[in-house]
Amino acid sequence: MKSQKIYTPKGFTLIEILISVAITTLLLGLALFASFDFYDSYIFESEINNVISLLEKTRAEAMNNIAGAPTGLHFGTEEYILFRGESFISGDALNENFPKNPNINIAIPESDIIFSQLSGDIKNQTLITVTYKKYQRFITLNNEGGINW
Repeated sequence: MKSQKIYTPKGFTLIEILISVAITTLLLGLALFASFDFYDSYIFESEINNVISLLEKTRAEAMNNIAGAPTGLHFGTEEYILFRGESFISGDALNENFPKNPNINIAIPESDIIFSQLSGDIKNQTLITVTYKKYQRFITLNNEGGINW
């Protein structure tokens, strides 16, 4: 006796394909919004870490009496400038420039923070406010030069 071939459809229906495309699109859209938020958070945290590292470097140089003078950090609009001496002098050959993200706003009472040589003290307690889009962080420096964030 001959066996009969039974027709079995192969492949997916149009409805199944449309549903899977819709689910994939939805998941990719959600991932895209999450990645934007993650990227903004990364940029903000990176700049916070840069500022803290520069403050620690500046204080360490003052405490180690590098160049035999107080050491300060100038907060410019496009860069941070580590300088030596009682005040910031633009264009000084001893200045060290570090890039700043121009999209991040840094509010500080004075544009310079100067650490005393050997002790690392500063004249006035200082509050630095760093903001970027919906993120905001405060960095405080006490009179002894301690950095809290």
